[in-house]
Amino acid sequence: MGIISEIPRYLPDFLKPMVRKFYYTYVPHLYLVNTRAKNNLIPPKRLAILYGADEAKDFTAIGDHLLTMLTKYAELKSNSAVLDVGCGTGLMAVALTSYLKDGSYEGFDTIPAGIKWCQNNISERFPNFHFQVADIYNESYNPRGKIKSIDYSFPFENSTFDVVILRSIFTHLRPKEVEHYLSQIGRVMKNGGTCFITYHILNVETEEMMKSKRSYFNFGYNVEGHCFTTDLNLEPQVAYDESYIRKIYQENGLKIKEPILYGGWRRGNDPSQADFQDIVVAYK
Repeated sequence: MGIISEIPRYLPDFLKPMVRKFYYTYVPHLYLVNTRAKNNLIPPKRLAILYGADEAKDFTAIGDHLLTMLTKYAELKSNSAVLDVGCGTGLMAVALTSYLKDGSYEGFDTIPAGIKWCQNNISERFPNFHFQVADIYNESYNPRGKIKSIDYSFPFENSTFDVVILRSIFTHLRPKEVEHYLSQIGRVMKNGGTCFITYHILNVETEEMMKSKRSYFNFGYNVEGHCFTTDLNLEPQVAYDESYIRKIYQENGLKIKEPILYGGWRRGNDPSQADFQDIVVAYK
C-alpha cells in the first residue's frame, strides 16, 4: 500500500487526476478488512495518508495542535456540541475523545472508507462520537456521489452545535460551494456558537510575497471572481481575496473574531505562525 500511495508523485501531470480518482474510489476498500484495533485510535497509514498525515506521530501531533487552537481561539469546552465537516479518518475526533467528556461530536466526510474506520474504531469506544458519509459527488474523492455540494444540506437541525470545524475544506472548494456551506454552518450553529475554518487568504501582503517568491504557494490563476488557484490543469489548492471572505461572512450573519490568524504558507511554512493555513474564527 505504501508503494501504491507513492506512485502519483512520479507520474506526468495529465495522468495524476485519473490515478487519484482510482485511488480514492477503489484502493481504500481493498484494505478495510481487519482495520479494527481495540487499543489504538490511530488509523492505518493506508487511510491516514488520504487526509494528510503520513505517520502516526503526525496524526497525533496535528490533532493535538488543533485541539489547543480550538480551546484557545474558538471557546471549545468539555461539554460543547461539535460538528467536524470533512472529518476524514478522525484526526480531530481522536484528539477530542479525551476532551469532550460531557459534550458530543458529529463528523461527516465524502470518503466511505474513512467513515467506516471511524465508526468501527472510535464510535464503538466513545458513544458520544458519531460519523456518517456525505454522499457528495467529487470527481477525485467520491465519483459515485449523488449530490452536488451546492445542494447538500447538513443533516442536522437548526441551532444544534456550539463549535463547527472545517480544516482544509475551503482550500479546495469554489465560491458557490463556500457560500452554500457558510449558509449551512450559520444554520446549524447555536446563537453564540463559533466556527473555526481554515483558508488561504489573499491580501496586499500575500501579493507581495508571491511576487517575490517568498510564499509556499503561488496563486497566480484567477478561476472565479475572487477565487485563485495554483494550477488550472489539476484539482489544486485554492485561495480567496480577504475582502470576499469578509463579505460572505457578513451576509451569513457571522462575525469574524479579529484578528484573522494568518498562516505559515505565506512565508514558506513559517513555524512561528499559528498554523500552516490561515484561520478565521467567527461567531453567530
